[in-house]
Amino acid sequence: MDVKTLCLGVLSMGDASGYEIKKVFENAFSHFYVAGFGSIYPALAELTREGLVVCSDIEQEKRPAKKVYQLTEKGLSTFSCRPFRDLSQPQGSLGLHGAAGVRTSA
Repeated sequence: MDVKTLCLGVLSMGDASGYEIKKVFENAFSHFYVAGFGSIYPALAELTREGLVVCSDIEQEKRPAKKVYQLTEKGLSTFSCRPFRDLSQPQGSLGLHGAAGVRTSA
């Protein structure tokens, strides 16, 4: 599974900043996929260019504006239809099928 798909999945649960998305990655996906800001922000930028997410600046007192990402209808449709074909091919860590004890064919 790629970072873009995971970002769409997180955003399907609600709007989030890049920092909040990274926290979900650390808490929910870290056992089968590791992603840092260096892969999350480029993925969000690409998703924005593709029209799958929109980004809004939220003003904060005594801090820089916070960028909050929101799934568009197109993004939700894309996420809902996206095949999960990459689950059996983890990127540097144990995949979801392997973690669940399900054998996958090579």
